[in-house]
Order: sequence, then C-alpha cells, then structure tokens
Amino acid sequence: PLIPFWHMLGANDTGSIFALLWWSQFPDAGAGGKCDKAFYSKWLPLRVKHNVFVVSLWACVWLLGSYGL
Repeated sequence: PLIPFWHMLGANDTGSIFALLWWSQFPDAGAGGKCDKAFYSKWLPLRVKHNVFVVSLWACVWLLGSYGL
C-alpha cells in the first residue's frame, strides 16, 4: 500500500531524495573536512544558474496553465 507514495516521493536513484542527498554532499569535502576550494568559484555559480533555469521553465509552465495561449 505504500509503494505509490514511495514512488511519487522519488526514493530511487533518480528521485527527489537522491537529488537532495547529492546536492548536500557534492562536491566531496577536502582534507580535514574543509570545503572544496572550487566550490564557491565553480560549483555554486553553476548550481545557481541551473536553479534559475529550472525555476524559469516551471514559471513558463505555470503561466501557460494560468493564462493560456
């Protein structure tokens, strides 16, 4: 009975739980548990650009659904 809920939650290797785990653990910490040196210069800007792109796509979908063509 919980399989549809588990599936919709995305508890698999391409689901939302895995994506959140990857988001919080990548890139791996450096020596001594320090933040990766390239995190703020490389990874953070890429993540922000990707999130802005995804949010803008979802905004377009919402606008099409709300106001139509």
